[in-house]
Amino acid sequence: MGPIGLSGQAWGTLIITSAIFYGGFVYYTLIGLQIDPKTLPQRLMAMANPEYVKKMWRKDQKTRMMMAGGVAFMLLVVAMLAGFGGYEAPYAAPGRDVAEEDENDTTTLVMVVLLDQTGVAGIASPGMEWTAVEVPFDVAEGGKILMVNLSCVNPRAATDYDLVVYGPDGKNVGQSAGPDAEEQVIIETRGNRTLAAGTYTAKIVFFLDTVGTTWHLEVTAWYMQFNDVETGGE
Repeated sequence: MGPIGLSGQAWGTLIITSAIFYGGFVYYTLIGLQIDPKTLPQRLMAMANPEYVKKMWRKDQKTRMMMAGGVAFMLLVVAMLAGFGGYEAPYAAPGRDVAEEDENDTTTLVMVVLLDQTGVAGIASPGMEWTAVEVPFDVAEGGKILMVNLSCVNPRAATDYDLVVYGPDGKNVGQSAGPDAEEQVIIETRGNRTLAAGTYTAKIVFFLDTVGTTWHLEVTAWYMQFNDVETGGE
């Protein structure tokens, strides 16, 4: 994994795409400045001369913009490469049911899909008691993070769902009530704490323009998995 959760392949694609984009930008900028792109290598070599750089900078605003853009792009690429090269993921990217173990750590976070379900939405009646559906799911011991995602398979312009999640004790542990049908609740634990084990309930509230729509609910959890550690000895 690279910084901000991207894989090495993703970072490589990002850098190559950026380079192609920037190459096109430079090419057409040179044409706009009435400079033959074929002379670019010679001009880059000339950039080693401080006096030439000053001369180009003072030429006009377009040239200054091109030079500033070039410096900014080079700094971005250097930062990406430096960050990727010096980054070590604390644990492998979780798969749908299991993550690879990090040999340097004693624990690994493993992602498990607890629920993947769809259903037909009820009728929404703003100003009255809205129709809702409750979907239960079980969380085992050792959970660290719980993510509940609600979406609509066939939304219309005004379709609006809301989402409330209740813990095993029946208390509200998270809710999301945005202006559309895309809702998400994330419950995280700190330190050595873990999620309360038991049956949780996701309550989907059909708020506006929901007739004929289909909801999709996915629940995922991350659990602590203790890796085998060699202690030495005979």
